[in-house]
Amino acid sequence: MTFEEYAFARTSALIRLARLLTDDEHRAEDLVQEVLARAYSRWGRISRTNRPDAYVRRMLVNAHNSWWRRRSSRRSRSLP
Repeated sequence: MTFEEYAFARTSALIRLARLLTDDEHRAEDLVQEVLARAYSRWGRISRTNRPDAYVRRMLVNAHNSWWRRRSSRRSRSLP
């Protein structure tokens, strides 16, 4: 499966997952776009795995967690 085929078939499902994670439609779309851009550059390796969809979904969850940690650390530094 090519990256383009994967992205066409799975983008809507990835956005649904991202909406569950972020509770924000716009942030979810940004998150999916960010993850798909990173997956594109690694697609040769990802496509050789037994479950490329699981790999990309894990990338999505990890990207959300990283965003959340960065946001939390900025808030804690700004508190008196």
